[in-house]
Amino acid sequence: MLVDQPTQAQQSQNEPPFVWVKTELFDLGVLPPPHRSNLEPQVLFPFLETFYQTHGPEIQSITLSEWIALSKVTFNLNDQNAKLYFEFFQLLCCEIIPGNYINSVDLPRFVMFLFLQGCAQRSVARHEMAGDSWPTIQNLRYSLQMLQNKLGADHSLHQYIVAHIKDTLFLLATCADPSLTSYITTTDQTSTSGSSQRFKTAGRNGRRSRSLSISFDAQMKAMLRAESFDALSVILSGGETLQKEELHLSSLTGFWNEDPDKDVPVSAISEWLTAHLCTNTVRYPPIQFQSTPGSLSSAVMPDSERENSPSSQSLGLTSTTISIPPQAPFPGCPLFISVNKMTTLHTPRELVSARLIGCSKSNIYVAGAVRDCSIVSCENCTIFLGAVSTVLMINHSSKLTVISTSGRIRANNSNDISLFSLTPSPLLISPSCKSVTLAPYNALYPTLQLNLATAHIDITRCTSWDKVHNTESSSADQQSNPLTFDSRKDAEPPSTTPQHCTPLPPSMFSLFSVPFTLSGDHMDLPPNLPDSYKEAVTRKNATLNQLRQNLSNAQFDQQTQLKIEMMVQRKFKEYLSQSGQLRQIHDLLHMNHTAPTITPSPVADPKAQSSTIKAFPVQHASGPQGNEMLSPPVMRMTRTRNVQP
Repeated sequence: MLVDQPTQAQQSQNEPPFVWVKTELFDLGVLPPPHRSNLEPQVLFPFLETFYQTHGPEIQSITLSEWIALSKVTFNLNDQNAKLYFEFFQLLCCEIIPGNYINSVDLPRFVMFLFLQGCAQRSVARHEMAGDSWPTIQNLRYSLQMLQNKLGADHSLHQYIVAHIKDTLFLLATCADPSLTSYITTTDQTSTSGSSQRFKTAGRNGRRSRSLSISFDAQMKAMLRAESFDALSVILSGGETLQKEELHLSSLTGFWNEDPDKDVPVSAISEWLTAHLCTNTVRYPPIQFQSTPGSLSSAVMPDSERENSPSSQSLGLTSTTISIPPQAPFPGCPLFISVNKMTTLHTPRELVSARLIGCSKSNIYVAGAVRDCSIVSCENCTIFLGAVSTVLMINHSSKLTVISTSGRIRANNSNDISLFSLTPSPLLISPSCKSVTLAPYNALYPTLQLNLATAHIDITRCTSWDKVHNTESSSADQQSNPLTFDSRKDAEPPSTTPQHCTPLPPSMFSLFSVPFTLSGDHMDLPPNLPDSYKEAVTRKNATLNQLRQNLSNAQFDQQTQLKIEMMVQRKFKEYLSQSGQLRQIHDLLHMNHTAPTITPSPVADPKAQSSTIKAFPVQHASGPQGNEMLSPPVMRMTRTRNVQP
C-alpha cells in the first residue's frame, strides 16, 4: 500500500460527537478561479466591512445585485462569474431547484462558501510548492497519476481548512457583530516567493495580496450564537456517529442547549471543534494504492468469480491498483463504483452521492436519480446516469462517453469526452479540457420522467446542452453562446466557440438504448431533441428500413442468401470489435438471469409511482458491501469460465 490513510478505528478515537469536513464539496463546489480574481480567505474581512458600511450592521442577507457590485470591487469578478458563484452556492448549499434560483441568500452561509473557494486557491498553491508533492508511483497509468495528484490536493485542502477553522469562526462572529472589523487590520503587499504563514496570504503570480492582523481585543470580544454557528454546516457536518448527520451543528456542542441566543466565546468554540474534528472514513473511505498485480476493482463490490475471471488482468503495463475498504451499509451511504472491464447496473433507491473512481474499459449504468456525481480518473468508459439532481463533475478523465441529465455539468482536466446532456444550465467546461464533444441527450430511457421528478429537474428548462460558460470572458462578452452547427452544410463551429469544445454534427448523432428491461413510458425520440438531429435520426431510420425492404423483396437463391448473411454477420462482428461493444455483449450474455423487480423511491407523481425497473440480470449482494446493499442494489455481470462466448 503506497498511500497511508487513517483507519476508521483511529478516527473513532475522538470522543463523540464527531465533526468532519464535507469533502464532496472539493469536487463539486470549488470553482476554477477566474484570471486576475482574488478570492483568498483574508479578503473576506474587507468584503464584510464594505458590505456593512453600505447596507447597515443589521442586514444578514445579500442580494444578487449587491453581490455583483461588491465582488467586482473586492474580488475582481465580472458579472457572470459572480452570478456563477451565487448560483452554485444555492444549488449545493441551499437545495434550490436548478433554474429556480432566488435573488437573496443568507450572508453568513454564503461567506462560508466563499471561504471554501479561498482555501482551495491557497491550499493548491501550497501543494504545488517544491518538496510538498504527493507520493508518486513509477509505472502508473496516467489517469491514476492524476487521481494520486488529486488526492494530494484534496488532502492539502482538508488540512488547510482544519488548520484555519478559527478563521471561519471569526468570519461568522464578524457577520454577527460588524464592529469587530474595526479590530482587524489588513495591509497590502506583493510577494512572488509563494511562502505563506497564518493570517498572511501570498498573491497569485506575484500580484497584490493582504496580510491580516486580528487584535487581542477582537479575540476576546468575538462571540457566537447558535444560529450563527450553524452557518458552518456549509463546510462542516457532524453527528453522534460517523454515519448519522445532524441538521444543526449547534445541537452537538452543548453550548446552546438551554438558550440558543446565548453568546459563547469564539475561543471556547474553537477548542471544542479542535477536540471533535476528525476524518470521516465511513462516508469518505480512503482510496488506497496497492503495488501488487491485479485488476482495478472496488473493495465495496467483492466478487471472487470476477477476480478469477479472464478479464481480471493487470491494467496495461502497470501493476498498481486502487481499492476502497468495505463499509457497513447505512441510510444515505454514498455509492462508490470502481471497476475494470465490466458492465454494471446500479439502481439507487434514494438521492445519494455517486463517486466513479478509477474505472477503466467498462460500461456503467446508474438507472436512477442521485444527488450529485463525480467521475474521477476514469478512461475508456461509457457512463449512463439516469439523473443528477445538483452537479455532475468530470475530472482527470479521458476517452469517455457520458449520457446524463443534470442540474449542472462541469468538466476539468479531461480530454476526448463525448457528452450527451439534458441540463437547464450552461456547461462549465474548463480550458484545461481537450477535445470535448457536446451533443443533445440521446438515450431512449423509459423511466426518465420518474428520475427527473425525483431529482427535481424541470425538463422544459433543459435546453443548454450546447451552451458553454467561459469564465475568462470579459463582462461585456460574457454570454453563454450556443455552439450552433449547420447540419446541411456541415459548417465549422463559429469563431466564438471555445476551442476545446465542439458540437457533434447531426450526421454523427445516434440514439442510445439502455440494455435492460425498464418499464415506463415508451419513447420514440429523446426529449428536447433539436430539429436538425431529429431529421438525421429520421433519415437513418428511413435508410435502414429501405435496406430491409430491399432485402426482403429481393429474389435470392439459398446460396446467395447465405453469403449475404455471412457478410453482414462478419461486418457486424468487426464493428463490435472495433467499437469495443463486443465486451459489453459478452458481459450481458453472462449475467445472472434471476431477476426480482426493483421499485425506485416514490415521488409525488402517482403515475411515476407505478413505474418499476424489471431488470433480469440482478444479482443480490451478500455481506457488508456499503452502499451496494442498502442504498442502491447493484446489478453486475457474473462470468462463467466454462461457457463459450
